[in-house]
Amino acid sequence: MLYKLWMFAHESPATIVWYLSQLDTIPVCVGTALVVVVVVVAIAGPLTHNGACCGVGGYCGYRDTYCGAGCVSNCGATAQCGKDAAVFNTICPLNVCCREYGFCGTTEDFYSTRCQSNCVLDPKPPDGAASVDLLSNKVIGYYESWMARKACHKVAPTDLLLDALTHLFLDTTNLKSIKEDIKVFVSVSGWTFSDNDTATQLVFGDIAASTINRQKFANNVVHFMKKYGFDSIDLDLEYPGASDRGGNPEDTVNYVLLLKTICETFDASGSDFGLTFTAPSSYWYLRWFYLPGMLKYADWINLMSYDLHGVWDAINPIGSIVQAHTNLTEIKLAASLFWRANVPPAKLVIGFGFYG
Repeated sequence: MLYKLWMFAHESPATIVWYLSQLDTIPVCVGTALVVVVVVVAIAGPLTHNGACCGVGGYCGYRDTYCGAGCVSNCGATAQCGKDAAVFNTICPLNVCCREYGFCGTTEDFYSTRCQSNCVLDPKPPDGAASVDLLSNKVIGYYESWMARKACHKVAPTDLLLDALTHLFLDTTNLKSIKEDIKVFVSVSGWTFSDNDTATQLVFGDIAASTINRQKFANNVVHFMKKYGFDSIDLDLEYPGASDRGGNPEDTVNYVLLLKTICETFDASGSDFGLTFTAPSSYWYLRWFYLPGMLKYADWINLMSYDLHGVWDAINPIGSIVQAHTNLTEIKLAASLFWRANVPPAKLVIGFGFYG
């Protein structure tokens, strides 16, 4: 009997009870065996959903209360921030609130009288940001090269309406014959290039991880831009550091080093090339960006304040809800992450999607 019950060690307790109910007779030792199996199920089961220790009674938390005697699983866990972190009083990425229970976040749930650090619910833009900075005279258009290869409704670069644009991100420069003063950027990487199960996902992580690779990439960028007449480059890496996108924690520092190498190589080339990077609007991905270090070398940040909602919301835990791909409330919340990191408004370009 014990052997048979052991085979159900990874099943739910309800499944085990059902199995027992199908037996004609239950030996006296079944009670003991069931206790053993229930313990095994608890230990072999999934870790807590928030990464904390699973303590007595199934409650999650940290320190001896949850991680000590009677702890069921994940008993070596430490908090994301604060007094129970691996390093005492660790600050959250992007200077977001550290909740009393050791979790990082930006909403009212994390902001309370017992918040441990960075207890600001509605951060303002950094001091010294004049109102005129909000209009920094940049109107940037993105052109996706596949638009010229579509089966229908093709849009060639020469079909674009350029009068309102100051900058254009694309993969061709022949538009200067139409608008001489337009600045043309080459935008590299992107979501698909960094997608899971692709041969290219780890390319930029590998480039950024090595001094030799960083310098070789920077040299090639200079050669490419001089040859094809680009004014600047935008790095759209989606997303360094994020484990669900092939990233690792070392990407945070390596990305800064990559920008540093590119910037220094631009200076050494004698060319006045521009350098920007694209950033996500969610804390989940942005937390891996060390913004102060990156802005030492980049001219500004292009914020993806669009595609906030889409078909992927069909499996959203809060429900399958149809929502606009962007809205001002969520843009404000996204911008507040940058204010927390002391990014001046003049260094942040808001993105809007004009699809059609």
